[in-house]
Amino acid sequence: MHCPLDHCGLEPVSYEGALIQSCPTCGGELLSADAMQHVISTRDRVHADTELATADGAGPLPGVPLGEQGRHLTCPCCSGHMDQFNFAGDTRVIVDRCACCGALWLDRHELEMAQVLLERWSERAAGQRWAIAGSLAEARRQAADRAGGEFRWSRFAFVNAVLNRIVDAA
Repeated sequence: MHCPLDHCGLEPVSYEGALIQSCPTCGGELLSADAMQHVISTRDRVHADTELATADGAGPLPGVPLGEQGRHLTCPCCSGHMDQFNFAGDTRVIVDRCACCGALWLDRHELEMAQVLLERWSERAAGQRWAIAGSLAEARRQAADRAGGEFRWSRFAFVNAVLNRIVDAA
């Protein structure tokens, strides 16, 4: 297989226990969707302080920025067309995915950045869940007080309140 950017031969490497293909010249990486899922869910790699600082300063950005659009890569696996998308919807990591076989191409450092961003956001979400749980308990208590100690609620209202709290906290 050859790099879709500079056509150099890709070399197999192990990253977080997943076998991926790496370009020795441009640093891009090719991997399957399963390998990407494995990398994202594995936390063996220790990230550099600069990677963590970049992740902490990067807010969500939905879509593919205009400057990134228009790149047309050919899949090294099956020669299919690769489409661009923003990994996880708003991570700022623009990934090329083959429409035919699902292979993913990430430019230099994008795999690490996707991993760092998702790990950091996962860590923050744990704290936000506790804050939301406390708010929901307080809302239930206030509703019970307003109803004279007797509070009947529907599942729809509860689920709606949970979703509203999650959206507000995000």
